[in-house]
Amino acid sequence: MAPLKIAFTGLLLSLLLALGACQNPNNVTALIYLAKTVIQLIDTFSEKSDGFTDRVRKVTAMTTSSINENKDIGDIAKFWEKQWLDIHARFDDLEAHLHAINMKSLEYFQELDNNNALISDERLKAQDAAKTQEIKLKWQQEYQKAAASMENTKKMLKEGDDFMYLLRNEVLRSAVSESIASLSQISTQAVLLSTSIKSFEQSAKTIFRT
Repeated sequence: MAPLKIAFTGLLLSLLLALGACQNPNNVTALIYLAKTVIQLIDTFSEKSDGFTDRVRKVTAMTTSSINENKDIGDIAKFWEKQWLDIHARFDDLEAHLHAINMKSLEYFQELDNNNALISDERLKAQDAAKTQEIKLKWQQEYQKAAASMENTKKMLKEGDDFMYLLRNEVLRSAVSESIASLSQISTQAVLLSTSIKSFEQSAKTIFRT
């Protein structure tokens, strides 16, 4: 995710440099604040993305190891379910941060457009608008790449969900198998009990008939 962060940051800094001709200090201050806010959001987004990826890798590695070691399927299922729900929560948080980045960037570009609308010289106005449009297009391209990555991650989450449901069914099937084995033992014990009762019956009758 670091290259994505660098691209975002570079575009925003380019936007700041393009504002040198702006004459309203308040607007410049607001734009600088907006740029810093977006950059901070990107930094947080990148950090959370790294943490999310690291967590997915660790959970899948631990689960794979447990399966290879033939550990109890119920324990594996409980571990995966707990960890995967946490991974879902991490993704939701990541998605919220990307949405916040988008909202702030829209606010930023709107401020640029507002300033452009105040330029009276049509030639300068057109040149300024062209600069904004060029950077805006680059920004949109980078943002779409990030959004596409998030969509691909959603597919990965669904694959993890499928695995969780498969594990649940494995637990259920394992439980049924154990129940079948228990039923077999019950049946065996019942036969032994019946044999014992018959023996007792015959012995008791002999005693009382004596």
